[in-house]
Amino acid sequence: MSWFWGDGVSFTFRHEEMEQALRRLYCTGDHGIRTRSTHLCDWPIGDAKTCDMGMCEEHATEVGHDRHYCPVHVLMWRDLKRGDSDE
Repeated sequence: MSWFWGDGVSFTFRHEEMEQALRRLYCTGDHGIRTRSTHLCDWPIGDAKTCDMGMCEEHATEVGHDRHYCPVHVLMWRDLKRGDSDE
């Protein structure tokens, strides 16, 4: 998909890049409508990267100062804190 700026400059997004951008911009929760993200999931996924799932206030769980986890990763975090992890 190509995008064009007013000065004639264009750039191209690969499909995967567009999906990632939308995933960060909008909450992926169960609102039934698009809700703007206010936080990104800070769960580490390796190579100094984080999950970056977009979340609204309702779906973000603050686990530390300016650190939020998505609903999936907050469950994993709670299991790790309890020592219930299989790892």
